[in-house]
Amino acid sequence: MATESYEDHQDTARTEAAGELQRLLGGILRHLDGPTAERLLLAIRVELDARDARAYAAGWQDAMEAAGSDRAG
Repeated sequence: MATESYEDHQDTARTEAAGELQRLLGGILRHLDGPTAERLLLAIRVELDARDARAYAAGWQDAMEAAGSDRAG
């Protein structure tokens, strides 16, 4: 009997959540006029880009701190 790993479960949960979000967003967009839907999508894209930038910067900060502690020790 194969057991599902934690990572597999996380991947499945993310895929399901992404599908739910896509369905929800699709339903909302169908009820908005063109320009309003475009503004909503732009706002979502700006937020996602900002989150990506913060995560990237945090990753570099962690790497620099790890490199500094390797040199000190």
